[in-house]
Amino acid sequence: MIDLVSVYTGVGDDVFAGKRIKDKVMLDLSLKMRGVLVEYLEEHPDDEKVLHLKSVLSHFQSMAYQRVGTKEQYIAARAEVLEILARLLQSHPENELYLYQQFFSRLILGEWLVRMPELRPASISLSGIDLLENAHSDIERLSLRNPSKIEYLDAFAATKLNIANLISSADPDKCKKLTLEAVSISEKLWREHPDRPVLAKHAIKGYARIASYAMLKSENKLALEAVENGGRLFRSAWKPIENESWVLVDFCPVLDVWIDVMVANGELEQALQFLDDSDRYLAIRRADFPLSLDLQMAVLNTGLSRYDVLSQMNNPRAAELELNRLVPIVQELKSQKGSLEEILRMLESKKLPESTRASLGI
Repeated sequence: MIDLVSVYTGVGDDVFAGKRIKDKVMLDLSLKMRGVLVEYLEEHPDDEKVLHLKSVLSHFQSMAYQRVGTKEQYIAARAEVLEILARLLQSHPENELYLYQQFFSRLILGEWLVRMPELRPASISLSGIDLLENAHSDIERLSLRNPSKIEYLDAFAATKLNIANLISSADPDKCKKLTLEAVSISEKLWREHPDRPVLAKHAIKGYARIASYAMLKSENKLALEAVENGGRLFRSAWKPIENESWVLVDFCPVLDVWIDVMVANGELEQALQFLDDSDRYLAIRRADFPLSLDLQMAVLNTGLSRYDVLSQMNNPRAAELELNRLVPIVQELKSQKGSLEEILRMLESKKLPESTRASLGI
């Protein structure tokens, strides 16, 4: 068998120096190691440690494929992780590490297959929703077995919220139930561990989901209460660290919901304050990722909301200036595949007048 240490040659120094390894380098390394492991497992098929190492390599391959490969490669690698873990759990059904890794891969693969069921590989018999339900059962089992383990409880809340987001249209009542449960778990965790603000994440995002749900049912008072609860939690847990990258990533979509709720309730001055916050956070993120298409879309979304608010406040001059500011952003986005359709959906969701499209050059 080839010496596994030799496989790390060329990247080991960078790892020990704390440098970030590029996805392509990591993918090449994991594929090389995979060849070594496959060769070894042909002669030693029951070597548990090496079999598990193969599942870990498939996990890293999947992560790398997500950025430098195809959707099919990503899903196939993730499906292989589940195949290997199922084999390991047959012999070790109570192994906590294997159970957690199975949960994680079921959750990720389930989310993908809910959105793209046509990509389900032949090796996976379950639908995306079934995989998510199994992931929920996995993490519930681990949480009940380890009621003091923060990581499991946090993952339990995250799973509830992820499933809720994916079924919001198909089953709104279940969506609401899962969201409330996620908020309860997350807020309790943060109250018990105030030195770990990340634990408030699912409660803050959950309150935004509750606000969105209330808006769809024209329950404006409930939507405002959810924004107030989310704002209270944000100020307590995240305001002191608001410029940290992970806070910005999670909080900007929450702010979008808060803005919509304020506009719907005629709280236009408050909406403008939230828009100012959103612009500031997005500027920080764009400084790190200036070419991000998602962030360009986020800037456009915030700009259109500001245009709408200024129009409702009878400030046509400021509204016109905001629209003019967005024209070059729209023109740049139009050149990107699929972006025009997304822009049109954005305009439709905001119910802006038809003349807005012409002003933006669409």
